[in-house]
Amino acid sequence: MYACITDYAAVYDDAYRGHRGSHTSFDVDLFSTLLASFCREAGAGTLLDVSGGRGRLAEALGRLGIRAVTTDITAVPDREVIAFDLSRHVEADVARVRQEAERLDSGAPHVTVCLDVLEHIDREHVFAAVRNLAALTARLLVTSISTRPSSRDNLFHASIFPVSTWIRVFQAAGLRVLPASHFAPATRRPESHRATTDLLVDHWRDIDPFVDVHEGEPRYVVFEKTDAAPDWPAVEVEVEALLDVAYRREKRRQFVVPQGTQFVLGLHHIQEFAILRPLLDVLPRHAVQVLLRRHFVDDIHRRAIGGFLARAGVRTHVYERAEDLPWSELAGHIFVAGAESSCATSHIFGLQIAALARLHGCSTWLLQHGIWPRAFPGRIATFGSGHLLNWSGAEERILEQGRHRIGAVDVPWGVLGPGQVRRIGSARYTDQLLPAHPDGLELRLGVERARFGSVVLLALKKFYGRWGQPDVDAVHHAAMRRLVEAHPETLFLVRPHPAKDTDGLFELKRENVRFLDETCCIAADMPLSRIIPLVDKVVTPMSTIALDAAISDKPVIIGDAGQPHMYDHLEAVPVERVSDLLHDPDFLAGAAQRTRLFRGAYGEAVDGRFYERFSGLLGEPAALPGPPDAALATAVSLAAEAEMQWLGAQHARSQAAWHLHAETVQRARTETAERAHAEATERIAKLEAEGAAVSHKAAVSVKEVEVLRNELAKARLALATMRRSRSWRMTAPFRNAAIAVRWLAQRRPGHHNPPSSGV
Repeated sequence: MYACITDYAAVYDDAYRGHRGSHTSFDVDLFSTLLASFCREAGAGTLLDVSGGRGRLAEALGRLGIRAVTTDITAVPDREVIAFDLSRHVEADVARVRQEAERLDSGAPHVTVCLDVLEHIDREHVFAAVRNLAALTARLLVTSISTRPSSRDNLFHASIFPVSTWIRVFQAAGLRVLPASHFAPATRRPESHRATTDLLVDHWRDIDPFVDVHEGEPRYVVFEKTDAAPDWPAVEVEVEALLDVAYRREKRRQFVVPQGTQFVLGLHHIQEFAILRPLLDVLPRHAVQVLLRRHFVDDIHRRAIGGFLARAGVRTHVYERAEDLPWSELAGHIFVAGAESSCATSHIFGLQIAALARLHGCSTWLLQHGIWPRAFPGRIATFGSGHLLNWSGAEERILEQGRHRIGAVDVPWGVLGPGQVRRIGSARYTDQLLPAHPDGLELRLGVERARFGSVVLLALKKFYGRWGQPDVDAVHHAAMRRLVEAHPETLFLVRPHPAKDTDGLFELKRENVRFLDETCCIAADMPLSRIIPLVDKVVTPMSTIALDAAISDKPVIIGDAGQPHMYDHLEAVPVERVSDLLHDPDFLAGAAQRTRLFRGAYGEAVDGRFYERFSGLLGEPAALPGPPDAALATAVSLAAEAEMQWLGAQHARSQAAWHLHAETVQRARTETAERAHAEATERIAKLEAEGAAVSHKAAVSVKEVEVLRNELAKARLALATMRRSRSWRMTAPFRNAAIAVRWLAQRRPGHHNPPSSGV
């Protein structure tokens, strides 16, 4: 199996299978209720749950009166689950599952469901999965679709496409889409389910490359089977074109190497992944290992790359020091790098690994990663790899004939050994030239292409005050913002520099803007080489993206960022004029002509046959390794010292950052404690004041009660004295007569009050 294809055995191991069905993207109780209602409306009393894990959905439906059959990749102990591999089409297996489902149908066709599954199927297996689902569907099929990366750095989602692309795939297989509002309550909206603990998922939601985050997750689609019998060989061709995997067949046809050949790919920079990723389509999984240097690929890119490689089952060594690598195991393999030289820090450490590989008997190859318009000040470009595979003679001429001054001496820009350069083209440019689907933008990004008059790739770059112009970034980004605002009829695919992913990105958000940042493109396996052929023109500062455009014969507009040097045949225009020139036919005609000349100068060896040439070189008899080369050993020694110093500085920075963080946390805790103390003191003072007021009021009340008691005692004494007096006894008959009169009056008919008692 190739090193780009999902290794299901590695991803869905026994630990994963032990929990399958326990975690779903949907609420089982809610969805089973919705699904039972749907089945009744469709007249179905049974359901087939394809790849349904442990059968929780079937159990819930059983309690609602719907019988269900469940399949999964393997049988589940103590569960009625049928073993069935959705990713492989085997007619006998399909017939066995269909027979079991039809046994329970009782005359009414069953409903088929496939939930939390499609995005886990590798794109090279989607055709088989869709064919299986079409065969297992009696009339209705309910699917769920996720259009974002998964947790654990996208370890689980192998096929990330817009919903509209999935619909086209199923339509090719003879199913038509029906309204799916029945299941809308099961879709979770981002405002109520926003936060995650996965950096890559959060980043995807921020970038929103498909502009569908607002529609929630997952999306439910209902299909109905048509009467037309699909021509499955033709459907396979169509599906592989829709999902952009057809071109891989041509690459694999070209690339033939001896059995047992082992490869090692070195990654020291995010841009190297774009250069080396095409090789994973042709290298067997068991024959490739990847070296990923921790500190030179930032965290979010490392997560995206690590998730991709882990999902494909590619053995990856994440390391800090060159001595950490298992050199005795790697000795004698074919080592391929994408960016190593003597010119920049990450390149120097790449040179260190290439030189070490050569010292251990490896055949070492460097793929050209860019154009060298001028030398780095005070540096000579040398390389650790034994072979440099380049695009044209331009780089050779630059490195061999160009001269610059170091100190008071004029020296060459570079040093190339005899036979070190092999002019055979480029892997990613060959990928760019192989056929792509004409609706590729709609299929990969969900773009409604008909809404826009043209499509422009807009490349961004961070300049950091380069070339003595400290405000160049602000000027450039402001001009690009005005550009997208001035042309709402144009779709802009904004591509940040891979190493500066989201710099200046969000201020450009518009209805006519989609983002192609490197992190999301890695997660969705959407290389720029498969997008550029689908655009109409390219706007960029001076960058190798200009050559990407030229390879696909696209006119290039170079925005002047103050760079002192320019590629041959191209000219820069003031960034303020880009908007006016974007649709100027005369300017674009001239730009197209300049682009063709530019390609001829810098990409003369680029065509569709790189893999054929490279495998031919690898098949040549290898020279026997000689004794350790003194120059290589010297380079490794110097790089080792630089490595130690650099890692020490990194550690110091990390320690400083940790102490700063600790101080910040302690300061925050202190401030919180001080606020709590002040609040408590204020509360205590308030309570004490309230208590004093209550105590004063209570004392006053006690005095008032005492006065009232004295008055009452005096009144009782006066009453007792009066009752003992002679006058009280003498007037008693009159009081009794008055009482009797009142009693007789109350006894009259209609009066029901009881008489008052006498005194």
